[in-house]
Amino acid sequence: MKLKFRTPTTAGILMLLLGLTGCGDDDPRSSVSGTVTLNGERLTGGEIVFVPVNPRLASESARIDDGRYTMRVAPGEKQVVIRAERDHPTAQMPGPDPGTMIPLREQFIPKRYNDNTELTAEVVQGANKFDFELEAE
Repeated sequence: MKLKFRTPTTAGILMLLLGLTGCGDDDPRSSVSGTVTLNGERLTGGEIVFVPVNPRLASESARIDDGRYTMRVAPGEKQVVIRAERDHPTAQMPGPDPGTMIPLREQFIPKRYNDNTELTAEVVQGANKFDFELEAE
């Protein structure tokens, strides 16, 4: 059967509709969300990173806001790194203007959750929920 189009516009519309049908989500990553607490309190800010066990794959990260994060992550086994900084209570450094001082920032999440992380997650196809309840020394 040979299709005959009367106008180029009809052909264009048909081609567009055919192109849209069957087009799924080409993103192979899965949705990942959850909460992060430190000593029972929601982490007010910070970053969460899902690091693939395979070093040839890219890490994926998201901001933590009010203890919650949402992101897309490729499926597989991951190490999880959580970082957050705050102003150091006493350490300061010279500011941009002469005579001014600004507080130094400090990492306050224990190293066992970032530099020496003990956290892992197995991301599967579809929706994943991982809550992390961190404890400071």
